[in-house]
Amino acid sequence: MMNVMQLPTDYAWIFIPFAAYVAARLIRVLRHRSSRTPGPLEDNGPQYNSVSHQDVFRAAASHGGRLTVSELVVESGLTSAEAEKLLRQLTDGSRVCMEIGSDGVVWYEFPELLRNEGEEKKDGN
Repeated sequence: MMNVMQLPTDYAWIFIPFAAYVAARLIRVLRHRSSRTPGPLEDNGPQYNSVSHQDVFRAAASHGGRLTVSELVVESGLTSAEAEKLLRQLTDGSRVCMEIGSDGVVWYEFPELLRNEGEEKKDGN
């Protein structure tokens, strides 16, 4: 009588391809995980081509608190699609607001960075 834990050697060839497949998949997964380094999107939230949210706010500050997609493209080197996506993600209705001008130009306003012209005149700037 054959022990339940013993496999007949006649059927061992069935398990060899299966074991080889499992080993190959395991090696592939481990190599992928070890070669993968965390990118900027995982570290500090959304970033595009190494442009951070701080860079966008800095660009908005340099433009008086109002920024268009085209201005961000010029400042950052992003594509227009990337710049628009980034600005839309930042739009929250308080720190960043999207406004459409009477001429149809879409402006992204940063209210905390908007320059108040009256205050600038008082300061002598």
